[in-house]
Amino acid sequence: MRIEERIAAETAAQQSAAGAAEVQRARAGTADGVALAGAGRDTAQISTLAGRIRSRLDTIAAEHSARVEQLTAEVRSGRYQVDVAALSRALAAEALGVER
Repeated sequence: MRIEERIAAETAAQQSAAGAAEVQRARAGTADGVALAGAGRDTAQISTLAGRIRSRLDTIAAEHSARVEQLTAEVRSGRYQVDVAALSRALAAEALGVER
């Protein structure tokens, strides 16, 4: 029984040391990674990549909104003309499951 207790204690100590080393590496920071820190509490630092993704998504949403407003104005004024050939190609491609 004592041998098993000693092995269990050694294993726990090794796991604890490995966990501490991982936290130290995270505190030092990793490129585009997640950093963990804190004594007794969990925290996370999101990378700059997440910020760039969020910024790009905001830009895309703004561009989409502007395009919808432009098309709405064209339809209301009667200036919008449907490209019949492009519409028919898109409809046929979608029906056939072909990527455009």
